Amino acid sequence: MSEPPHWRRVAATLADPDRRLLYARLVLAGPDEPLRLDDLDAADRRRLTALTGAGLAVVDDGVVRAGDPFSALLQARPVQRATGAERFLTGGRLGVLPRTQRDRQEVLGWLVERAVHDTELLDEKELTRRLAALADDPVALRRYLVDAGELHRDPDGRNYRRGSSGSDPA
Repeated sequence: MSEPPHWRRVAATLADPDRRLLYARLVLAGPDEPLRLDDLDAADRRRLTALTGAGLAVVDDGVVRAGDPFSALLQARPVQRATGAERFLTGGRLGVLPRTQRDRQEVLGWLVERAVHDTELLDEKELTRRLAALADDPVALRRYLVDAGELHRDPDGRNYRRGSSGSDPA
């Protein structure tokens, strides 16, 4: 079974006016007068390669017919894009904090919700270990979380707990 066509490939193939003309000839050719591969010049054969690659043409025993990639494209499910803080993750991990303050605060809130339970008191080593499971730079994140008020650090700097903004899940 062949791979279903991708809409970008179909659109890119039809963006060329000469390919569109060849495709139109294929669509308009009736079963009584099909286009034959032998009747195409070298330029149309190159165009045909692009059309067949996009599923817009089918060659069978020297006969060239219009293909139908559109049915498969219309049945394909759209790609679900991540929303919220998840849109900044790669493979479930945060690589880089977002640039905008709003997005950054959203990501920091997401991180603290997953790393620290509401009433937990964590030492620095355990907090860093948990953040390392979620992000590439846990030490910097620990500082950002404190600066943003998502975490509170004890005066001696040994223990951390969720801050007031961290206890209000979004």
